[in-house]
Amino acid sequence: MANWKKIVEDHSKRAYKWPEGWDSRETIAEQLECSPDRVSDILSKAIKDGEIEKKAITYWDNELKRKITSFGYRQLETETKPKKVSVTIKWPPAEGTRLARTDNSKSKGTYIGKGKVQWDSGSITQPKERTVKKIIIA
Repeated sequence: MANWKKIVEDHSKRAYKWPEGWDSRETIAEQLECSPDRVSDILSKAIKDGEIEKKAITYWDNELKRKITSFGYRQLETETKPKKVSVTIKWPPAEGTRLARTDNSKSKGTYIGKGKVQWDSGSITQPKERTVKKIIIA
């Protein structure tokens, strides 16, 4: 008779490995001498600036004998960092100009003329100048 518990455990160990190049928040907390709950706050600026990537990672915990999801972090290489430059613009911009909303909603779109912006979500709006003030150069 097969030992199904062992079969599932062995499969899960292979399927849910912690990825190489990623550090757990517990490892980072040890190095920063803080609690694991503070890691995201401490790294938040570097994450926002694209220097560090944060991701939920599911892995197999050998002690608990089950899969667990926790946050992992990795430092991005210089060439993989998103290269964005934002500048204040005069309204209306030239057609085809890439724009971002100023309310930090991370909405991006393209100016299509006559005061209209086609957002990456597909919607077209006619925002006010104060709503859209940044050109995105990627």
